[in-house]
Amino acid sequence: MNLRTDEAKATPTRPLRPLWFSLLAVLVGIVAGLGAVAFRGLIGLFHNLLFLGATLGGAYGMALGWLFPQLSISPPAFAVAGMAGVVGDATGAAMAAIVMIFEMTLDYNVIVPMTITVAISYGVRKVLSRESIYTLKLARRGHYMPESLRTSPLYVRRAKEMMSPRFRVLPAATTLAEFARIAADQTSPAVFLVEDDGRLAGFVRREAALGILNPDAGPVTIGKIVEKNYLAVGEQAVLFDVITGMRASGASIALVLNGSGSVSLDRVQGLISRRQLADAMVEAAELFQD
Repeated sequence: MNLRTDEAKATPTRPLRPLWFSLLAVLVGIVAGLGAVAFRGLIGLFHNLLFLGATLGGAYGMALGWLFPQLSISPPAFAVAGMAGVVGDATGAAMAAIVMIFEMTLDYNVIVPMTITVAISYGVRKVLSRESIYTLKLARRGHYMPESLRTSPLYVRRAKEMMSPRFRVLPAATTLAEFARIAADQTSPAVFLVEDDGRLAGFVRREAALGILNPDAGPVTIGKIVEKNYLAVGEQAVLFDVITGMRASGASIALVLNGSGSVSLDRVQGLISRRQLADAMVEAAELFQD
């Protein structure tokens, strides 16, 4: 009697042994992938993704088969879908992963579940991380990588790459005569930001002082002639967004700010004028021309 009881107790645990082995293989694959990234860069990581996807998908299929024994679930089919899903979302090559895994198996029955798996996994990865394993390190170093092989220069150039860091802050109480003397210096910047009680009141161009202002203008201050048609953008804003934003708002310059929040003088990192936009377009065209 005791022998039969022991056999009855042992029988349900036998189907779990392949599942535990698959989960152990998943853990080994994760450790191997981390080791490949840490010690060898991305060398060998692609094959590790195939192994990790197969073991993870197979383990998931075994778990469903154990929970729902009435369903005829095929763990190998889940392993194939898992391979495509992990490779597709990690590398960002969703269509290439589907075609490649199908060519490896030549099983038409797994095309639909494989495509669904890749679509879901790719969407989840895009929500969690915009970059793939091939572009993540470059993005962390500040190198912007386009999502397609060919891209317009309008979507590559960043505001921090185009901006001019040369500007000067003057108080709004500065008289026109004082401003004319400051702007007459050849080393003065092209644009002056105007500060009023610690807040950004606007800007004044150097050309305005040299062409219009009179040194004998008296007590009139630059706060009376300040321009406020500027656009505030972040350092990561692309050239296309800067151009369309300036056109929509009628701004003549764009202030490049670091971080997020309200516009303040301590956050201004540089300025972008229409001349700099034109120079950026010319440089981008020369860079991307055949």
